[in-house]
Amino acid sequence: MSRYFNFVQTFIFIAIFSNAICQNEDRQWYFHASPNAILMDFNFDTIRVVEKNHYLNDFALSPSNICDSNGQLQFLTNNYNIYDSAFALVTNNSEIDDYTAPLTIGGMSFLDFPNSNIVVCIRTKFEEKGPFPPYTDNYIQSKVYLSYIDKYANGGKGKLIEDKKLITIIDDTLNLPVGACRHANGRDWWVVVRKFRSNIFYLVLVTPLGYSVKQEFIGPSLPLVYGQGGKAMFSNDGKTFVFGVSLGNSFDVPPWYFDVFDFDRCNGRLSNQRNVNISDPFAARVQGVAISPNNRFLYVSLTRKLYQYDLWSSNLDSSAVFIDTSASNTFMGDIKLAPNGKMYISALWLSQYLSSIEFPDSAGISCGFRRNSIDLGNPNIANYYFPNLPCFTLGADTTAFGCDTISTVGLDIINDVKSNIILFPNPVKETLYISFEQTNSQLDKVSHAIIYDEIGSVLLRQDFNVNENRFDFEDMFSIDVNSLNSGIYFINFLNKNNKVIATSKFIKAE
Repeated sequence: MSRYFNFVQTFIFIAIFSNAICQNEDRQWYFHASPNAILMDFNFDTIRVVEKNHYLNDFALSPSNICDSNGQLQFLTNNYNIYDSAFALVTNNSEIDDYTAPLTIGGMSFLDFPNSNIVVCIRTKFEEKGPFPPYTDNYIQSKVYLSYIDKYANGGKGKLIEDKKLITIIDDTLNLPVGACRHANGRDWWVVVRKFRSNIFYLVLVTPLGYSVKQEFIGPSLPLVYGQGGKAMFSNDGKTFVFGVSLGNSFDVPPWYFDVFDFDRCNGRLSNQRNVNISDPFAARVQGVAISPNNRFLYVSLTRKLYQYDLWSSNLDSSAVFIDTSASNTFMGDIKLAPNGKMYISALWLSQYLSSIEFPDSAGISCGFRRNSIDLGNPNIANYYFPNLPCFTLGADTTAFGCDTISTVGLDIINDVKSNIILFPNPVKETLYISFEQTNSQLDKVSHAIIYDEIGSVLLRQDFNVNENRFDFEDMFSIDVNSLNSGIYFINFLNKNNKVIATSKFIKAE
């Protein structure tokens, strides 16, 4: 019976979130450098390029934006500040630093949550140089921040939540590009950052309620030649993570390389590291990486050259196919998969053109590389890097039954004792009864319970009759849930200090 219930419960949960995923958050791309800015609009059959005249300080290396459910620009960031669609500072904006701080590449992103009013902005910052060898003046302390935005507040212009803005989640020496992938539950996000010159990765699980951080140790450390930059991204199915090193200390000191990992969206685990070496001095640094819509082909832009790798090959290193070179007067820049299924490549300098890959699911030169295929209309556009956008369309993993962190992530849990709590009837129509098995020392400290819905909204609170912070286990407690709509709900049991002692969930029947 319990196995059947768990299956039904998980199936309902997955169905809710699979159907709730919006698909328009990446429909417009904003990239900027003085004196001109560009908005690329993918909401139509053909790309529309709109020139903007809003100077927002140093967008060239650090753009990110997110659109609303209608595919219209909603928020953007130049890493320092967060702006609304009218290019005004979002209310309660908290500036990350002065404009003299070093810029990060791909170190910011926006995350959304289905059926939620919350948008989370990731921002990063170089802090200070460290005092000890072997890093000398390249040893830089870095930080990663989260800021929570209520996207419907302030007349729909958005507002940063006062106690959840510019939260420092990592303070370490880091390669600051961040990659983000939706959790297997279809709502939350994994954010991955690599420690500077190390084999340590930080994996942050971000939810509308909060976040949690863990470390993964995998593969060899980065050699000392490398600086703080890089490119980090996930495949569209979330099963592959790529970290490519850019901004090395010199074009002339090989080898250069990038790493490819398998990724588990449920537990946030990296595995099966594949190291791809680059010895061509005319290729040099990794400027951009992108994966084809069918998740097979990896495209890597290497300063002057474009290569394709077959992720399905047993020998990734040897699967490289040379596609083409950049234009004679430019470097090969960033590369990104667009909503129309094509890829676009920047010029990494002032240029009015983008190049494209017309058929990225095709092998070798059949991919249809076209140099200078998109005219941006102005030769003064610094289109160095595209906005760092995760795959918003990735939904729940229907094979990952039981992979659900929604009721607990972001809360300070003392001890998860689901097996010691009995909720009945379950599913329930009107009154939910609760009994505890006296097998855990923390259960006698329960003070109250809080019920959340699947997007983290608090719906009900139930205080228990406690005597000197204890209650009688022979008592049975009840909660009137008649006011709840049918669906899945989560219940957390807390002590008087609001620490979560246990968590469980139930189904409200019609």
